[in-house]
Amino acid sequence: MPVQAVAQNAQRQSVTTTLKSLCCDYPAGGGVLHELLQNADDAGAQTVKFYLDLNSYPIEPLISTEGDCELQGYQGPALLAYNNVIFTENDFKNLSSLGKSFKLNDETTTGGFGRGFNTVYNWTDSPAIVSREFLLILDPHERWSRGGPRYDFVASSKEPEMINHLKAFQAFMKKSDEALDGTIIRIPLRTATQAASSEISNRETMVSEVQDVLQKFATEFGKSGLLFMKNIDYITIGSTDGDNFELSVVDAEDVRA
Repeated sequence: MPVQAVAQNAQRQSVTTTLKSLCCDYPAGGGVLHELLQNADDAGAQTVKFYLDLNSYPIEPLISTEGDCELQGYQGPALLAYNNVIFTENDFKNLSSLGKSFKLNDETTTGGFGRGFNTVYNWTDSPAIVSREFLLILDPHERWSRGGPRYDFVASSKEPEMINHLKAFQAFMKKSDEALDGTIIRIPLRTATQAASSEISNRETMVSEVQDVLQKFATEFGKSGLLFMKNIDYITIGSTDGDNFELSVVDAEDVRA
């Protein structure tokens, strides 16, 4: 008879522990915007828009009745990042592979949505993504889901709970019953309550902090910063309070030639 193990003591690390470590390696600040920008550029996007949405959105009903209390906390102020390229199946798969990147094998896709994307956890415990017909809500603490449920929002566009979730994307998404030809990443700002129980970061994300980061990014990046991008030639930065910036490269192809 083959020798049988009496127990299994495999070494594993929780998702939240990994994310906490990644956030230490990639601290908050302008680096978060740069990572999102680089990801979009790698995907071939020409346009990127950042928008600090200070509004709060309906908190009931939401998608999961069991997790309504948890999900309600993410319906407040958030940073939205839009680009005009869709999220591929590889991009969705890559989000499930922390620390890995399909970009190693395919530099023509949004493969950078691995480590770089995860810098957003400096500011949030639950980022969400809308692209094509999908809504993905990441839940690394698994407090209301198995970690990252993806929904077909077009098929569910008439459902009240889906309507309430999609309202939080309306700065860049005007129709909730049609697939989106682009990608929106929503980063709900971590509240004091969430910070108190978070296994990723115990820091509350203040609106003023993100406002300061956006303003500095607009000033420091400027028009010359776009010259280091392979594809992006237009960026807008805006917020509910009216602070708006536009960065563009005139005749970008000639300038980069």
